[in-house]
Amino acid sequence: MKHRTLIGRAGVRCADGHRARLDYYLLRSGGRFGLEVRMRRGQERCRACLPELSPTPREVLRLGRTLHRGTVTPCAVRDVLEELLSR
Repeated sequence: MKHRTLIGRAGVRCADGHRARLDYYLLRSGGRFGLEVRMRRGQERCRACLPELSPTPREVLRLGRTLHRGTVTPCAVRDVLEELLSR
């Protein structure tokens, strides 16, 4: 069973001028932790789910907070995490 805890929420203005809301979650499933990023823009919704990134929450929370500070959208999450994890 998955448990989800809100890490942060951000509002952004898209290139077309519309506002979007981004929600960043810590996921816990069994003994593993992951991230989920959800975006809501009007009736449009999208999300990126990265389950089971680590057996401990500390590193996953750090990554989630970094994504939140950078207002990373679901479509860019995988590329940004790849870059962060390669350092």
